[in-house]
Parts: sequence; structure tokens; C-alpha cells
Amino acid sequence: MKVNLNDGTSHEIDPNKEVIKAVNPKIVPKYANFDSTIKHLTKENFSHAEFCNRDRTHVRVWYHNPDRKDLKPGEHDHFIVDLEDQTADGGPHPYIKRLFEITTLDAIHETTYKRNKQYERMFKEFAIQCAKDQGLVIDPIAYYDSDTGTSKIDTKFFGQTLKLLFNDFNENESKEDLFVVKLAAFELDLVKNSNNREIKSRLRKAKTPIEVLETLMELKTISEIPV
Repeated sequence: MKVNLNDGTSHEIDPNKEVIKAVNPKIVPKYANFDSTIKHLTKENFSHAEFCNRDRTHVRVWYHNPDRKDLKPGEHDHFIVDLEDQTADGGPHPYIKRLFEITTLDAIHETTYKRNKQYERMFKEFAIQCAKDQGLVIDPIAYYDSDTGTSKIDTKFFGQTLKLLFNDFNENESKEDLFVVKLAAFELDLVKNSNNREIKSRLRKAKTPIEVLETLMELKTISEIPV
């Protein structure tokens, strides 16, 4: 039986006697026409490739496989290859050789980056939604009023704000809340445009949200006094 090698040469073997033995898990056979994956991994069938481990040594390759009748239209077959795999003679894995005939390492890095950013965005959206469902956070903008063309504030937002300001404040338990309030204060034009260093220093040193509010009210009063 004649088989074609990846280097373009041919080789006669007896399939009843010839056994390709792997020296270790990294060693793979190099007979291309033994493998339907090589046959279908073409530029036309290729979808994309992405790293699938932290060390970026393993690549998951997605491609159209016409032999997979179980896949729905638009779905792709895939396989994972270790970039360190070699054939018995030290050559590159046939999958790797074919892959880099179709795409580049830079393209794989870029695809992986985009996938990770998408996963990150999806995770954040999921986490925020779970927090909202548990009542841990409140969305200030509750809904859009099409009749008035305005965004409506969630009424619970005001209640939570007043509790933060006027309930007994536990600095250890609510340290992050105080930090967020201070950040919001320094984002106000009232504070940004002020040259009053003493007021700004007091804002930074405020130990409770109500102190932040009182300092802001003082700054507003001062700023409204005619010079």
C-alpha cells in the first residue's frame, strides 16, 4: 500500500504488518492520508484557532468537517493539538504544519485575546445580574419611559442612599462604600473647578458619607458667595 507523507514523498507499507508505534505521547504518525482531519483542514473549511491553556502551548482548531453529519448547519468540528508534538523523525505534527499553512501565530493570539475579552464581559454581566437578583446592588436607572423620553430612577436607589448617609456607619464593614462616595464627590464639577485645598483635604479625610455630604454642601455655599 502506498501512502503519501507530509513532506511530499511516498512510502510503500503493508497495512497488515506495519505498526506505527509512539515512542512517547508526544510522538505522532506522519502519514497524512490516514487522517480525515488533514484532508478537511483546508483554507476554505478553516474557521478559527485559539489557545486553550494558560501556557499557550495547546491550540483548539475549529473547522468545517463535511463528514460530521451530526453537526447542525453553521456548527464546526474541532480538535486540540499540542504545539510541541513531533513526528518520530522530529518533524512537526501534521496538524501543526497544516494549521500554519492556513493561519499565523499572531492571528491565533489575536483570536484568543478577543475570546478572553468576550468571556470577561459576559462574566461581569452575569455577576452584576446575580448581584441585582440578590438585592446586593441596585441599578440607578430602572427603566426607560417612552412616554416622557426619560430614564426613570429606581426608587430603591434613594432609600439605599439615605440609609448609607444617615444610618450608623461602620467604617470596617463599609469602607468600600465610603471610597466610592469620595470618588463620586471628586468627579463633581463643583470639586474639580474648586481651588479650595482645605475643603478638598477634608473630603479626602472624611470618615463617613455624611461628612462627605456636609463638606460638599459647605463648598457649594462658599462657591455661591459673590466675590
